[in-house]
Amino acid sequence: MQKKIVVYDSGIGGASILKEIMMLLPNYDYLYFADTKNSPYGTKTKAEILQVVLNNILSINKNGEIGLLVLACNTATSVCCKKLRSMFSFPIVGVEPAIKKAVDEGFNKIAILATPQTLESNDLIKKYIKNFKRKREISKVALSELASLIDENTDDFNRVLPYLSKKFKGLKPSCVVVGCTHYNFVKKQIQTVLPDAKIISCEKEVALQVQRVSKECKFCLTNGSLKVILSKRNHKLSRFLKTYLSFA
Repeated sequence: MQKKIVVYDSGIGGASILKEIMMLLPNYDYLYFADTKNSPYGTKTKAEILQVVLNNILSINKNGEIGLLVLACNTATSVCCKKLRSMFSFPIVGVEPAIKKAVDEGFNKIAILATPQTLESNDLIKKYIKNFKRKREISKVALSELASLIDENTDDFNRVLPYLSKKFKGLKPSCVVVGCTHYNFVKKQIQTVLPDAKIISCEKEVALQVQRVSKECKFCLTNGSLKVILSKRNHKLSRFLKTYLSFA
């Protein structure tokens, strides 16, 4: 059985991570899993998210196909990563909001955009808010509906602009940290509403980490293949992923 790099998300967000990985590592077999049946994750309880993610990973790996798992979902990483690492022997790479980069670059007014569950559960966010609250103004902006709006409007992401304008009213950060991979697809729209803020995301850093970890996995190189699975059929998202990832 040829081992695959499995990239997991609740919808299309993780495809932004997968695309960066495939550019670095073209000669591997990939599986992209979008849990459209249970999305969005960000408003679910920890117990619900853990159960859903665990069931999906067990199903995906029933024939031992996972060689490396990328949790390309900030909420799933925050809630499930430690538990999954204790249960499975294959390496797991998660995604974290790039708050360290924002702090290292010296920004004083940082807004972290994420789902409610990520903002509540993510240890890195808690750490930086605690350690830098006297030196930095770090605000948490919960966008409970944005991931679903992005999945629903793949034909025109500008439709999320009214929602962003409402949620960002009065917000004047010098830097925006993207804390949900879905939001990578609307960075242009975020910039439109917050024109003076630098937007920082983590796609390249995650891809580089996958590259480092893959060297230890002893994968067999191939000509490169990609399989996409949606847990619930969604023709609109399938078409978008096909175009965005450019697979036949």
